[in-house]
Formats: sequence, structure tokens, C-alpha cells
Amino acid sequence: MAVAPACAACLLPPVLLRWHQGCADFASPGALPGVGYGSFLFDLCITQKGMLVSAFDVSTDSGGLVVASAPVTAAQRAVAAHCVHRYGQLPAPGQLVAVGSWAVLAALTAGIAGLLGLAWQSIAALVACGASLGVAGLLLHAHTRLKVADAGIFGIGPVAAGMITVAGVSNPVARVIVGIAGAAVATWLLYRLFLIPRRHTHRLTVVVGGLLIGITSTSLLGVVAVAALHDPRQVLTAQVGMVPAASSLAAWLTLACCLVVVAALVWHSTNLNVFYTGQVACTVFGVSVSRIALLTFCATVLLVGISAATSGPLVGVGMLAVIVVRRVTMFDIRLLLPATAAAGVLVVLLAAIAQQLTGVPAGALVAGVSCAVVLWWLTKGTL
Repeated sequence: MAVAPACAACLLPPVLLRWHQGCADFASPGALPGVGYGSFLFDLCITQKGMLVSAFDVSTDSGGLVVASAPVTAAQRAVAAHCVHRYGQLPAPGQLVAVGSWAVLAALTAGIAGLLGLAWQSIAALVACGASLGVAGLLLHAHTRLKVADAGIFGIGPVAAGMITVAGVSNPVARVIVGIAGAAVATWLLYRLFLIPRRHTHRLTVVVGGLLIGITSTSLLGVVAVAALHDPRQVLTAQVGMVPAASSLAAWLTLACCLVVVAALVWHSTNLNVFYTGQVACTVFGVSVSRIALLTFCATVLLVGISAATSGPLVGVGMLAVIVVRRVTMFDIRLLLPATAAAGVLVVLLAAIAQQLTGVPAGALVAGVSCAVVLWWLTKGTL
């Protein structure tokens, strides 16, 4: 059983560790038990083919090793434990140390284990948030015919999360209510200003309008939140999207709302297919355009509001989920609804694993990938 991981690890390139000595003070001894608390600070850079993969701080005292970065990620603990086990003490400053490539697999395994080590409420909330944002992205994509259609890019998620931050509520039910209210305001502004008045609005106008709604509202709400909370770090944490530490009630609320909304959409899937074909088809088949538009509006508001109440503004999840699904299935809402929900869950779980490995918030990671995709489409002129 131990041969297969070793063979797989041999396919990975070697990793080099370079140590640099300095001085600093520490607030805590870190996460490795039974080792000393030192006064020397070392910067450990893991480089792979000349590219920086990760960097963190460690301290030593009498040959012991203590990880002292904040937060300490699973990958950092795995590599630090390997160094202690193999060398017993830190090498000389500036010395290159070869580490077996199996340590990279160990770090990735530790990141996945860190995700699985979360409370079941947090994992359930992640699954519900991914499914909600995936379905919301599908609804916006089908309504606007835009590849970049996403609740976060259009400013709906940031407004909902900003309203929750300003309100400063901690009760799960209150957070959901405030999040839904914020999502309703942002969605109404998007529809009223850019989607309803002109049927042939340019694609870039809709994208820029949604971005302006999100940026303006987030800036204003951020100023109000800082003035009310007197802690900019708390506001920043709420706006970038972290792996949620959800309570049981919050997890059940998120899952229940997501299931109810998706079930309602599946029930009306035939009319939704006709609606997304065009107004001429709606007239021919007798489908009420206003009723289906109201259904999609309410579904988007509910899905984005409950996800923002649990995980904050995860920008780009819906867009990435639709990209994945449209590669493998045709435009049939009965197939796309469960498929985009599953793809959204996959995107969020991958972002959560990356957060466990790097310490970077999941929202920032997903937003970075989404930004790269949008910039690529802008250069190609295929929004």
C-alpha cells in the first residue's frame, strides 16, 4: 500500500528550502507540540522550479522548531514537521536543503485533512453555499446571455455581505434576513438600471454597471461598518470570504433554503426553458414572462442572500460553475440546475482546500481565478 504514493511522489519535481536568519518577537509558540520556543526568526521559502510556492516564519531554540506564522496552514505544519524529523535542527542561514517531493504530497494531503477536520456544520454550509451560488449564476447567465454573469461580479453578493457587516448581527436567522434584503436591493438596482429599460443593452454596459453597483455599495457600506465596528480587520475579513464557522442552525437554514428554491425551479423547469428561448416562444406557448421573471428574481435574491449570510461574498463561483457545466451538457434547465449546483459545490470545496493549504481566504482565491478568466474574455472580445 505504501508503494503507490512513493511512485506518485517520484513524478513531482524536487523542492528546495532556503533559510534566512533574522530577529523578531512571537505571540505564540505555534502548532508543533513538545518543541522549544525560540528568539530567532527564520524565513522559509519553498521554491519549485524557481517559482515561490509558499513562505512562512519559523523559530528555533536548542535545535527545536516552532511554526509561528499566523495563521499556520496545514502545508506549513507538514513541511516543518518533516524538517524536524529529518534534520533535528535548522540548517545554517542561507543553506539550501533538499526535501523529498513526497513532502509536497504530504502537504496537499494535510490540506484536505484540514478541510475534513472542520465541523460538519461548516462543511454543510460550504456545500449549500456552493450549490446556491452555482444555481444563481445559471439564472443570471440565462437571463443576461453573458458569460461573466455572476452574483458577485454583478455586485449582488458584495451588497448582501456588506449589509450583514453593517448590521452587525450574529443570530443566524437575522443574518439570513439581512442578507436577503441586501441581495434584493442590489438585484433590483441591476434589473431596474441595466436590464429592464433597454432590451438591447450592450454586454459591457451590463458588466460595468454591475461592477459599479458592487464597488460603490461595498465602499459606502465599508466606511459605515468601520465607523460602527471600529475594527477594519473585522470588516476586511467579512468582505473577502472565509471558510465559514457555521452553527447548526445556520447550516440547516442554508441547506433548507437552497433545497426549497432549487425544487421550485425544477418544478417550473419547462416554463423556464421556454422563457430563456425568447419572448416570441413565450407568446406562442402561453408562458407568462412577468411571472417567470419574478420567479428568477426571487430565486436569485434568496440564493445569494443565504450564501452571503454564511460565507460572505464569494465572487465568481457561479460563473466558474456555468463554465464547467456548459462544456459537458446542452442548455436544458432540467439538466443544468443539478449540474451547476454540483459544479458550484466543487469550486467552493477546492477553494476551501486551497485556503487550508495557503491561508489565503477562499473568497480571494476564487475572485483571483475569476478575474483572470474575465480578463481573458475581454482580450478576446467574447463576454
